[in-house]
Amino acid sequence: MHVDQLVDTHAVRLDLLLQSFELVQRVKESTHPAGHTVDLVITKSDTSSSDVHVCGMVSDHAIVRFTLPLKKPEMDTQWITSSRREHGICCHMMHLHLIWQHLGSAVTSQHCSHMSAEC
Repeated sequence: MHVDQLVDTHAVRLDLLLQSFELVQRVKESTHPAGHTVDLVITKSDTSSSDVHVCGMVSDHAIVRFTLPLKKPEMDTQWITSSRREHGICCHMMHLHLIWQHLGSAVTSQHCSHMSAEC
């Protein structure tokens, strides 16, 4: 599709589609060795984009360089606080659980009853 040819039905349909979404095709120069515009920069119609430059050819397409005036959105800072009950933790049982994971069946039921009695 050659968007520079006003008689090309596909180019006309693309232009109408872009207009329906308030978009604009910004490249106004040839981007193909045959002299047509085939590489596009499409922006919102209210975006200023006057810095569109067609540079040298790479293969059968030109490099299109452009700058858009974009701002980095500001991030809202959110603080999340969490609390949990500390009195619900039995340090001895937690220690026993860690030992059990490490030693496995080497921990006897005598260890368990001794540790749980301290909680």
